[in-house]
Amino acid sequence: SSHLISQDVRSCIPCAAMASPALTHEMALEIQDAMLREFSRPEFRHKLCRALDGSEGDAAKQAVARQDLCMQVECEVLSGYGYARSQEGVHDYSVALALILQQCPDVVEKNRQLAMLVNPALAVDFDKHINAD
Repeated sequence: SSHLISQDVRSCIPCAAMASPALTHEMALEIQDAMLREFSRPEFRHKLCRALDGSEGDAAKQAVARQDLCMQVECEVLSGYGYARSQEGVHDYSVALALILQQCPDVVEKNRQLAMLVNPALAVDFDKHINAD
């Protein structure tokens, strides 16, 4: 919801809305690869750690901080693929991606990798689960 998004993130919203492109399987993989690169950059990793540490262990504050940081990257990446550089563009991509996720295990796997990059707690939980066997 937009009331949880910081002013910095809302500033990437353009005045004129753009029509979102049709998302193909190949395009979804390209976008995911671009996001994996951006979320793996040391600068992003440091910003994410600082934001999560600065949230004083409050899960709601951490979620907002993570969403704000990710939204900035997602706006940037998705705008290069014809999506609006806005929360609406990210939403349109997410809706289109949900349809592809139902049919494509390779896209599902990259989505899992992205989730673990932006939510370190997921990676820890996943490792505990895998190593428990």
